[in-house]
Amino acid sequence: MSTSAGPHGSASSSLHASLHRLRNHADFRRILSNSGWLMGEQLVRLAVTFVLGVWTARHLGPTDFGLLSYAIAYSGIFAVVATLGVNRILVRELVAAADDLEQAAGLISTAFALRIGAAGVLYAAALAGTAWSGDTQLLLVALVAGGTIFSAADCADLYFQSKVESHHATRARLVAFALGSAVRIALLLGGAPVLAFAALALLEGLLALALLQVWYRAHGPRLRWSAVRREHARRLLGESAPEIIAGLGGILFMRLDQVMLQHMLGPAAVGTFAVAARLTEIWYFVPVAIVASSFPGIVALRESDRPAYLRRIEHLTGILVLLAYAVALLVSLAAAPVVPRLFGSAYEAAADVLLIQVWCGLFVVLAQTSGAWLMAERKARQNMLRSLVGLGVNVGANLMLIPAFGAEGAAIGTLLSFATAYFLYDITVPSMRPMARIKLRALLLLPLLTWLLQRGAGSRGAK
Repeated sequence: MSTSAGPHGSASSSLHASLHRLRNHADFRRILSNSGWLMGEQLVRLAVTFVLGVWTARHLGPTDFGLLSYAIAYSGIFAVVATLGVNRILVRELVAAADDLEQAAGLISTAFALRIGAAGVLYAAALAGTAWSGDTQLLLVALVAGGTIFSAADCADLYFQSKVESHHATRARLVAFALGSAVRIALLLGGAPVLAFAALALLEGLLALALLQVWYRAHGPRLRWSAVRREHARRLLGESAPEIIAGLGGILFMRLDQVMLQHMLGPAAVGTFAVAARLTEIWYFVPVAIVASSFPGIVALRESDRPAYLRRIEHLTGILVLLAYAVALLVSLAAAPVVPRLFGSAYEAAADVLLIQVWCGLFVVLAQTSGAWLMAERKARQNMLRSLVGLGVNVGANLMLIPAFGAEGAAIGTLLSFATAYFLYDITVPSMRPMARIKLRALLLLPLLTWLLQRGAGSRGAK
């Protein structure tokens, strides 16, 4: 990593020394523990979801699995808008109100009320948008999109994130996940149809809502309608439009391919693409969890020690990019033999899609760390603009590449849009160039090379 004291400072310490200081820092230990809870939850989910996902794909076959995947992708677009873009804004405001329980209760209650109202409207919009697609597809969307209403429970999770106490939300989600997984196994053993799996998605959302509220009532300020305040709503929504658009752009990057494949090639192509997408995204929880846990500390550090704040973001980016390279190389080597063995010969084409998609992980990491930087710097508008640019690239690339290359063309379109939004955009916009330099150094592995050279020089000096 760059070891400068600031963006224009001189090198003064090695990556090893920086990591040693972080390891012994109280805030870092809290972040590590909080990330551990978030990632521990996801590791459990990863193991169970992977096995059940393979089983479900083989059970349903490419066409029905494609129909279900389309319903999930389509509904996910509305679910992102239903967050109203207030998630990171709410965490930031809760960090600022850490010593004022009444203020925190008002913020949480207001955010919950706003999101419940938005979710109801967007659920109706989701149904209206797919009413023409046939009874089966409409029923699938009606069931899956129902979870959008229950997503308001995430406000409790955001409170725990602001306190760096994600273990409370993790316990609730694990219980809901365990119950949902038991039902899924029963459905698979019973040979259930695709509609039953869509109904399960709705049930899992309801369970998560109920259990999160149980944990929140025990550990957080009480949710109450009387605490809803217009001034809180104005504060939360005042910066939310760019975040809504950025979040919508992000989910469209991840899911628009499946929506376009459904309309251009049909559900079987969606099923093939979805298998590769799920394998690609299976590790994305790692950067999301680490950055989510780091964000309150990054916000606080910006106000007290700006050089250390920039170093924290640079170290975080470098480590996560290194992890993304390792995952991409490993999956690239294993894709061809593993995918058909796991999912069956019907999904053999998914291996070629996976070879392209897995490299999106590099840019997912860059999106997460730079997203935290943008919010800390109050540059949410740039987050919105880069998402719109990337989305335009994605749509254009899909229109050109899907007819010629099918699901592989959609994967290429996704990779191009990610690279444009989360790297090339930063190079072209002057206010984003400090982050572009951090990203470029990370992508070139310069922090790792610098550390290895310094360590080698130290070893020779010791002799």
